[in-house]
Amino acid sequence: MRKVADGSQRAFGRLVFASLLVHKLGIRRRHGPFLRSLKDHAATAIDGTTAIYAHAWYPLCFTGTTDQSRPHCIDVCGASVVFWHNGDRWFAALDECPHRAARLSEGRIRENGDIECPYHGWSFEGKTGRCSRIPQAESEADRMRESSRACTTVLPAEERHGLLFAWAAPLFGSTEPPDAAALDAVACEEIFETTGVKHVDYSRDLPMDLPTVMENVLASASTI
Repeated sequence: MRKVADGSQRAFGRLVFASLLVHKLGIRRRHGPFLRSLKDHAATAIDGTTAIYAHAWYPLCFTGTTDQSRPHCIDVCGASVVFWHNGDRWFAALDECPHRAARLSEGRIRENGDIECPYHGWSFEGKTGRCSRIPQAESEADRMRESSRACTTVLPAEERHGLLFAWAAPLFGSTEPPDAAALDAVACEEIFETTGVKHVDYSRDLPMDLPTVMENVLASASTI
């Protein structure tokens, strides 16, 4: 009986190990580097509710006080977005290199204005997301750069009213073109110039998430 039990335990152990191995390989296969695309995990269909969030502009930063010499990142609709200035204008993209999923925001801005990944040095154009440089494969770089899998996902970005805005549709797999007119619908400058109106810019960075802040603000014990 003991030998049977030992054999069963060994068989069960092998089964568990095999299951874990298959599960691990499955995860690597779905989320493996260079095989992933945004559309694999983005919404394939934009319904009415999702469109409210997808087809909208989101403010990323105050452009007047943001360092233009390095990339920055911010979460938009649950996705990390990198934004940077190329010396002429602002750009925004998914904060993930298509090669090994490193954060582009931890890289640098090249002399030509492209953003460079900190891991293997791949570079990307801000306007199209096209890969512009692969240091490790100079001989085959032209062919590899033309692959759609070597491109990063860019977000249309516009500067208005002292703020940088990004159009979130690409994060949801939507090809809806940006509504630039919506950014001009509110004439902020005219409001600020109106007599009796005082404009004050104020922001504060806190080392915690929004639910924690709101819970602290709304808690009755802290407001009495």
